[in-house]
Amino acid sequence: MHSHTFKNQIIITEKGEEIVDVVVGERGPESDINLLKKQQKKLDKEQRFQGDKGDQGGERVDTPKKKKRNKKMSEEVKKDHQQKAQKASA
Repeated sequence: MHSHTFKNQIIITEKGEEIVDVVVGERGPESDINLLKKQQKKLDKEQRFQGDKGDQGGERVDTPKKKKRNKKMSEEVKKDHQQKAQKASA
């Protein structure tokens, strides 16, 4: 018998200033991006969001850039990631 975990998701504005939606107790096997897409249908079509790597490829989502395989990440991208992390934790 499998015992799956449950996911919780907090959807915030792009600048990280407001909580827009909270999802509690979704099935664990569902991917983050599918969960976000489902919730976005309920929200304003112009609203932009801040996401993490699990939300890459979503519409209207500002996500961190991934490091290319065997390449170094530029200092500019690193600083951008740090700023986004500070906003998310504030």
